[in-house]
Amino acid sequence: MKYISILFLSLTFLIACNLNNNIELDFPPHESVLVVESYLIPGKPYVVLLTETVSYNSSITATPKVNNAEVKIIYKTDTIQLFETTEGIYKSGENVPIDYESEFTLLVRDNKNREVTGKTKLAKPILIDSVKFIFNQDNNAATVVYFNDDDSIENFYRITFLYIEEERFNDKMYNGKSKPVISSYKMQEHQKLTILLLHVNKDCYDYFITGHNAYLSNVRPLIEPAQIKSNISGGIGIFTGISVEEKNVTVTR
Repeated sequence: MKYISILFLSLTFLIACNLNNNIELDFPPHESVLVVESYLIPGKPYVVLLTETVSYNSSITATPKVNNAEVKIIYKTDTIQLFETTEGIYKSGENVPIDYESEFTLLVRDNKNREVTGKTKLAKPILIDSVKFIFNQDNNAATVVYFNDDDSIENFYRITFLYIEEERFNDKMYNGKSKPVISSYKMQEHQKLTILLLHVNKDCYDYFITGHNAYLSNVRPLIEPAQIKSNISGGIGIFTGISVEEKNVTVTR
């Protein structure tokens, strides 16, 4: 009981004190850096989103887009020039080739002479074997997705049940076997559902996980600050190649 008494007295003391004093915090000077997000999908156009960081105490509410930058992607002997089609979004008329062996290199330079680079390869597609549904006592359905994991390499995935939920995971619990990924019970019979199974590389998986952790630490002060893992040199972000398996289904018993 000694510890409980001390704690109670401490809380009483704090409550009795004047807790309305203003505290001034001196933040160190912030130097903005480029932030890049680019996900190469075979058969889809090259797209790069370019923004920049702001200080924690900035009054800016929207993420600043970076305009008029020079954005290139090098594939083998080809240099693909990307053009700004929307503020901060750069696209090419060319599509990403279906090539899972060659390397892609990103080169970005903005009008402040800041430069970022990145390298990646495309992840090979992983096909969905089958989809089933299980119902609970409230007649809500969970989606069960089966796919075959390649046990020759370490794999990383992101699965999305549009517009229900999403999950990120690696293949440690699969390791070459066909095992199910199960959603929560949020579907109704006859409802239509789109399932996206993304095969990503480790850089992309780490970026997703650490980015989510950084967001949580920003909105929840008691959570330990998190550092985003990036594969971009000279800035922050992700340049990665992914494969997407899409399946449209209707919930049935």
